[in-house]
Amino acid sequence: KGERKGMEKGERKGMEKGEQKGMLREARENVLEAIASRFNRVPDDIAREVENIHNRAFLKLLLRQAVVCIDLEVFRKTLNEQTG
Repeated sequence: KGERKGMEKGERKGMEKGEQKGMLREARENVLEAIASRFNRVPDDIAREVENIHNRAFLKLLLRQAVVCIDLEVFRKTLNEQTG
């Protein structure tokens, strides 16, 4: 009985972790898509930096910034302020 509960708990944790990874992946893709749509390209340095971010709140901020920023340098400044 205890073993079964442990297995169920492990399965739940695994599913939650998978969901979190999926949400992070989607958030990164959204940021990169917004940049591509706005500026017709995604510079390699920005793509690398975004792919290495593991904080959904920061990715959400970057998505907003990608939509409203004047140019890629302004976006880079926001990105570099946080990643450093």
